[in-house]
Amino acid sequence: MERWRGRIALVTGASAGIGAGLCRALVQHGLTVVGCARRVDRIKAISEEDALKDAPGKLVAIKEWCKAMKRDPKLNPELSASSVRDVCGDHFDVSY
Repeated sequence: MERWRGRIALVTGASAGIGAGLCRALVQHGLTVVGCARRVDRIKAISEEDALKDAPGKLVAIKEWCKAMKRDPKLNPELSASSVRDVCGDHFDVSY
């Protein structure tokens, strides 16, 4: 995992289950993780967990990635749409 340290990962479905677990693992290995989900408050709660506070990476919560970047590409220059090319984890669930 050393080669991924400092890279940016996009994880959808990041608020629970596999997506949340993937976020935790990637942050602990030094990646900057953009976590996308409808329940952004849960992603923020994950980022504040004791296990991640001293982790070398960081977790950023975003509800609507595409809309946010189209609206303002300078929203976060470090996490611009073009920069998320390192890792993409697609772990969303659709339930009715």
